[in-house]
Amino acid sequence: PISLGDFLYSEWSLPSLDQQAILSTEEVKVISDAALYVGDFRGSPEQIVNGDLVARGDISIEQLGSVMGSVKAHGNVRLHPGALVMGNLFSEGDILLQAGSRVLGDVFAQGRVIMEADCVIGRPGRVKSCIARRGIRISRGCAIFGYVLSEGPGTTEEL
Repeated sequence: PISLGDFLYSEWSLPSLDQQAILSTEEVKVISDAALYVGDFRGSPEQIVNGDLVARGDISIEQLGSVMGSVKAHGNVRLHPGALVMGNLFSEGDILLQAGSRVLGDVFAQGRVIMEADCVIGRPGRVKSCIARRGIRISRGCAIFGYVLSEGPGTTEEL
């Protein structure tokens, strides 16, 4: 069997069906260890995932939800207001960081990265990167403690 660590940091190939673990997110406030999902992941408000989160589809971390590891989606990622990702955030699609959400690690999207008001990537004293292939939009009050790179357009909200 493939370990989640090997899968998370490997190429974007998916494991075979006999290597997948499927968890339901309904009514669950804390998901322990690493969680691997076949399709889309939509957490519940204030839900905590203690480990890395990987999805073949889209990932949505709801309001005040937390992932205590890294997030990897083959679709789009959306962090609702106040959501937190303690590790890195990777997406084959777009990444939307809604107001007040925070990612302590690197952010990488094959699509766009959109940061709404007061979002934070990284933390003081630790250089992190925000990289997006199709463009980056940074709104008022956002902070990125590191580098910003995009092949597409980069825009900021005027004060």
